[in-house]
Amino acid sequence: MVFPAVIEQLGEDMRDVAERLARIKTGVLTQTMEEEIATTLEDIVGAVERKLEEMKQQGKSSQQSQSPQDQPLLPTSAELKLLKSMQVRVLSRTRAIETEREAGKLAGEELLKTTEHLTERQKEASEIAREMRDLEEGQ
Repeated sequence: MVFPAVIEQLGEDMRDVAERLARIKTGVLTQTMEEEIATTLEDIVGAVERKLEEMKQQGKSSQQSQSPQDQPLLPTSAELKLLKSMQVRVLSRTRAIETEREAGKLAGEELLKTTEHLTERQKEASEIAREMRDLEEGQ
């Protein structure tokens, strides 16, 4: 549930950074976004590696209660780590926006658009957290 949202956000961030660089906007916000992209990729690779290791271990054991199609894409622990990373990215992006705003590099329509986009990211993270909680309570 978190994994697809993170992949979607990653694509959006890459497009945003490409647009910012095309406009020669290389300030704190762009640099922060670039760092977030790299960190997100590392988080995704780590989560997939853990899942592959888990699948290898399950393959070695003789008992398998679920078919591979019934298993979640990532274990809950990896999903929670990705969710936490989403929250950390929102926080770091908020700080970068404020730094650029204070320096006069982000204002007007661009500031409004950037903060609205970040607000949507926060809402998405909150919704995912609620869905995960509801799923866990339902089990």
